[in-house]
Amino acid sequence: MGLSGDPDGTLSSAAAPDAALEPRGFQPLQAIVALGAIQLVTMAAGLLRSKVLAVLLGPAGVGITGVVDQVVAVVAQLGSLSVPMAALKYLTRKREESPASLARLLHALTRLLLGASSIAAAIAVVIAISRPETLGADLGSYRPALLLAIASVPFAAAVLLQRNVLAVFQRHELAAAVALASGVALVLTSWVGIRGGGLTGLYAGNLVVNAATATFLALYVHRTLGVRRTTRGDEPALRVLASEPGLLGFCTGTHFLTLVYPIAYLLARLTVLAHRGATEVGLMGAAYGLAIAVRIALNQANALYLTPVVNRRTSVRDRATATGEYVRVLAVLLTAGALAIVLAPRLWLGLLYTPRFLDAAPFLGAFVIAESILLVAGVYQALLIGFDDMRGYLGISAAVHGTIILVLATAGDHMDPLAIAVLFASGNVATLLLSVWRLVSRHSANEVTRSLPLVGVGILSLVVASRLGLATGAAAVFWKALVYLVLSIGLFGILSPEERGWILSPLRGLRSRSRP
Repeated sequence: MGLSGDPDGTLSSAAAPDAALEPRGFQPLQAIVALGAIQLVTMAAGLLRSKVLAVLLGPAGVGITGVVDQVVAVVAQLGSLSVPMAALKYLTRKREESPASLARLLHALTRLLLGASSIAAAIAVVIAISRPETLGADLGSYRPALLLAIASVPFAAAVLLQRNVLAVFQRHELAAAVALASGVALVLTSWVGIRGGGLTGLYAGNLVVNAATATFLALYVHRTLGVRRTTRGDEPALRVLASEPGLLGFCTGTHFLTLVYPIAYLLARLTVLAHRGATEVGLMGAAYGLAIAVRIALNQANALYLTPVVNRRTSVRDRATATGEYVRVLAVLLTAGALAIVLAPRLWLGLLYTPRFLDAAPFLGAFVIAESILLVAGVYQALLIGFDDMRGYLGISAAVHGTIILVLATAGDHMDPLAIAVLFASGNVATLLLSVWRLVSRHSANEVTRSLPLVGVGILSLVVASRLGLATGAAAVFWKALVYLVLSIGLFGILSPEERGWILSPLRGLRSRSRP
């Protein structure tokens, strides 16, 4: 049994480690566009599911599903122990060593993840049955749906781990394609489930899709990639993990911080639900859903392309330079995509939800800006992790998210969705700037600062555009179109000649084929 990136999917230990880890000619632009294109279709499927929920359930129903989904996110994060993130970091390095060591580590990570996520789900089920008010005072009447949603946690955890394994082997397109397929399946099961059984039917369909996806990926990793159990497969998982320098500390620290973020959003949703009602939390959920769609579309490249790159054993300068170039391209694509949302908030809310959600327009732009900043901040945090600077990563994230939670806990009853969006945006700006400061001061990674002015201009453009986006009338439509055209041309000019040529190559091909 061996491990390589052979096209036929077999794994050969004879391949040179450096060659095996080459990203198959993908440059940042190509990676972001290629993975983002698939993810855009996946996002469209997710938004179509939101459309189904909006049509069949209305704002109040969307609000309840948003709270249930956030409860599940917290349970899932609690049980993940940051194992999927650790897999990206440590399996990338194990691939440089031997097939047996990679398979041994993956098997231990899988056992730990499935065990921990199952325990977390079981505890949540007990709480939901005996003391449902602990998970949200208004969720008691939706107990069957909540139980089914929680039951899908171990399967969802397995899916995330196996997708990250695909990223380690540069199966970027397959990982994104699986997400697309499961997204389409969720649209179908959501429609059928709600029509047949309301919210209970909705989450029953989710459970089936997650279980099927987890099974497919496990079989693919085992049979096609050839990552099979070794003769030491029964070795205790914790013993295997403890033998990896820094792994358990990494999981402990990142687990705490990645748990804090979904808790903060759950607290925000519960606060709005308690003080402003299900309809208001549904409107906030619609705005947040559109905002994270922008982030998720581009975040695939962060997870599947960038993370393996920054965790290789190359020099600080090389990884910092690669990160700076990545941020430059990401800022261009992110600004162009987010502008299309913030300049026409009512259009997107009416199209992807229903006219009953148009009242979310005043704070949609703020959520888009918050998630855009978070996406860029995540790039610098990934580099901190790549440098094994867990102290800096943990300290920055704990301070920022702790402050957000403190504000929500003490002043949440006075905050509306717009104030909540601004709060998260401010925290994400702090995370971004502190991460850059840490990279420069601690690691002398000065190359990461080169793209910061572009990021700042992009954020400022989104702030201005979000104000213009609320204007109505024919004149406003004209100015919105003009602003988008001018800014898009400017963004296109920031790309290198090679990048612009790559983007225009399909158009040139069409033109050449049209000639007699």
